[in-house]
Amino acid sequence: MFVRLVVWYDQDWMMCCGGGNHVIYDECLIGTQEDVDAQTMERGFEKELKLIEEQEERNFPHINEEPQEPFTHLETFISTDYLAALTIGSTGWSGFNKKIGRYWTCTYDDLTEGGKVLYDNLQKLYTKCKLELLTWLDT
Repeated sequence: MFVRLVVWYDQDWMMCCGGGNHVIYDECLIGTQEDVDAQTMERGFEKELKLIEEQEERNFPHINEEPQEPFTHLETFISTDYLAALTIGSTGWSGFNKKIGRYWTCTYDDLTEGGKVLYDNLQKLYTKCKLELLTWLDT
């Protein structure tokens, strides 16, 4: 598994039209902090899949579209604009939790002290922007 920290693009912070960063949908998106917050609810497999699909579409808005000329298949896997996108952790562990029947999803509390310092400093830099941790399964 690996974890990316993304800073959502905010036009109030970015005064010009550039500055966007992207990632490629290169592995399996497992979830975000919002998923962990929702884990306190009872939900079935279909609701779980719907939540993951919503996260995919929010982060990768063209993921379910047919490629249109002059675009190629690759463009469907490009993320939305982020102000920053960093890979901040990696492990050989798959993170599947049999008790809850789903994969582990990184939260702020799971970060190392250095990871929390990085997160907090980015939040101070991008004061009005949303930060999000994306957890990926490397298949």
